[in-house]
Amino acid sequence: MGALDVDAGRLAAEFLEGRGGEGCAEALAEFAPEEVRPQGAIPVGRRRHLARDVERTLDGLDHIAQRDHSRGTRKRVAAARPTLAVDQRGAAQEPEDLLQVARRNCLPRADGAHLHGLAHPVVRQIEDGADRVLDPKREAHGARIENPRQNERAATLRSATRPVPGAARRAIAADPGNWPQRRPAVNWENTRSWFPVTREFAYLNHAGVAPISTRVEAALQRYSNEATRRGAFHYGDVYDAEIERVRRRAAQLVGADPEAIAFVKNTTEGLGIVAAGLDWQPGDQIVSCDLEYPSNVYPWWWLRDRGVETVLLPGRNGRLPLEAVDRALENPRTRLLALSSVEYGSGYRHDLAALGRLCRDRGVLFCVDAIQSLGCLPLDVAECNIDFLAADGHKWLLSVEGCGIFYCALPVLDRIRPRIVGWRSVTDNTDYDRYHLDLQPGAGRFEEGTPNTAGIFALGAAIDLILELGVGAIAERVLELTEQLSGELESRGATLLSPRGSGETSGIVSFRWADEDPNRTAGRLRQAGVFGAVRRGGVRASPHFYNDTRDLEQLLAAL
Repeated sequence: MGALDVDAGRLAAEFLEGRGGEGCAEALAEFAPEEVRPQGAIPVGRRRHLARDVERTLDGLDHIAQRDHSRGTRKRVAAARPTLAVDQRGAAQEPEDLLQVARRNCLPRADGAHLHGLAHPVVRQIEDGADRVLDPKREAHGARIENPRQNERAATLRSATRPVPGAARRAIAADPGNWPQRRPAVNWENTRSWFPVTREFAYLNHAGVAPISTRVEAALQRYSNEATRRGAFHYGDVYDAEIERVRRRAAQLVGADPEAIAFVKNTTEGLGIVAAGLDWQPGDQIVSCDLEYPSNVYPWWWLRDRGVETVLLPGRNGRLPLEAVDRALENPRTRLLALSSVEYGSGYRHDLAALGRLCRDRGVLFCVDAIQSLGCLPLDVAECNIDFLAADGHKWLLSVEGCGIFYCALPVLDRIRPRIVGWRSVTDNTDYDRYHLDLQPGAGRFEEGTPNTAGIFALGAAIDLILELGVGAIAERVLELTEQLSGELESRGATLLSPRGSGETSGIVSFRWADEDPNRTAGRLRQAGVFGAVRRGGVRASPHFYNDTRDLEQLLAAL
């Protein structure tokens, strides 16, 4: 988040539109640096003059209005654009901060996206600063944001507005009707505008490869613009800064220390770091199950020639009973439990907290493939006693392929020997003339070479969107959709393959239609513009938060 929040953004919008008066100006002053605090309302003529002076800067923000709003809102923005004057002596902040304010104000809300909610006070070209972390104030501000893992339902858009300073409180008290005391619930209908794929398909394959949002598209464009216009001239201020910012956001998403997060190219690489790095001994045992995706089987099987046995516990009706895991962990040779947070075929959601307790009590390491839940279901590595976690960004995180995260708990970090060591693995890694093997103190030691910077830009925008909406709110929405779809399918005679017990459900609904071959069913759906997948003998539908009943009805009608 930037240094301004929604309250300051609204104050800025009211002030710049000349509707805030002196009370608004006084309140706004507390959000602005002292040297640029407002000196009263800006006259209309001056506002128009400023608008003309910064026409190019407003052009840099057009993508927010043009991509993130419905057609009707775009028309309102276009009609009123001359009044969207930028700030000269009001709420001026770094361009990066202001872009975040504009985005946050553009988030879908229960009362719709209104023009006055767009705060466009910008002091220089947005392209030159949109992706930079320019000073420590962003980090300090981020620390004040409520951690969604403490109360998912009170995450960003659903939490009480944080206290505002003196004059702002007085302005709100004087006219409480114009100042929301709670951020309204997300208007899920409006989130569809972030996903142009909805114009063509009922896209229900987020458990496969998800489409990206316009937010991610914009992040990739910003990366491309920087690389095209300036190359590596601002590498530290732009690329390195964004990499570390996204590392912090990824850590927030899973409830971890940023030092415990490394970027990997996919889930398989993250699991492979653990498989290749632990000091295995002949006779050691790994426990997993036969419901797993191959990425969570082959790295462990590859250890056979080192005398390590992998036990695949049998699933039952798409589930893995907790008692079966408990019995397997009683074997003193068991060193690691490797399971997915959600099984890719049936959609069964493991009780990670209970599994983590079993592992802790038995002294067994716990490794989680989180790709089928991260981004749509809450996950806290500390509460679940998870030692290792890997997840790519191209499924429920709604990012691109080729960039994901790997978490390694700091207490067990030194138990993993990096399989590859490169120039970024060591401390002082920009001192290229001094050779040494002092590894980085955190998980960054597993990032051996030049990172996928474009992928990290995309992943950062995707995680920002997830955190802004709130993982708890997203989970509630997704589970509501899958519950509705499951009920409708059953009522029409479909056979559900996904467990629907309490605590077992996820974003995946797997089913069979009558006696029809699942591939034929999926083919018919595809012809009708409904995109799912066939996995484990069933048709798999996996909606995300921006899907709605129209998508589900399109699937049902095609059946």
